[in-house]
Amino acid sequence: EELGIKQSNYKILGPLSPIYVFVSNFYLQPYVAYSNLQLNYNLQESEVAHVIEVPFDNFYNGDILKRKDYKTKSTIIKNMPYYEHNPHVLWGATAMITAELLSLAKDI
Repeated sequence: EELGIKQSNYKILGPLSPIYVFVSNFYLQPYVAYSNLQLNYNLQESEVAHVIEVPFDNFYNGDILKRKDYKTKSTIIKNMPYYEHNPHVLWGATAMITAELLSLAKDI
C-alpha cells in the first residue's frame, strides 16, 4: 500500500515470517508479490522516501552482504548483517526480510 501499486498489477505469492522490530517497537507482516509488468509507483511519502530496485541475482554476490557493530539507544548489536548496494544500505527489518526471501528462493 505504501508503494501505491494497483493490486491488479501483481499477484501475492504469500507471507514471510512476522517480525517484531525491537528498535521501533513495530510488528511487521511482510508479503511476497510477483508481477510481469513494469510497475509504476505512487509513493506514500510519509512512509517511503524512495524505491531501491536491485536485480535479484545481485543479492547472491558475496560482496553485497556485510557485517558491522550497530549502536542503538540502549545497546550495541554485534556483527549485524546488512546489504550494501552502493550507495544504498539495507539493514534492520529490511535486511531480515531480504535474507528470508533469499533463503526461500535458493531452494526453488
